[in-house]
Amino acid sequence: MRHFRTAIEEIRPTITDDLMDYFEQVKEEFLGDAEIGARREARRGFQ
Repeated sequence: MRHFRTAIEEIRPTITDDLMDYFEQVKEEFLGDAEIGARREARRGFQ
């Protein structure tokens, strides 16, 4: 366990705050497009 704790102190995170922000933007873009597409499909049935 001692070696594990030493290693944890020496490594850096693989995902930075900037990268997390980028992933959030991508997620919002995909979800936003999906919601718009779902609304279009729902309207199509009522025409």
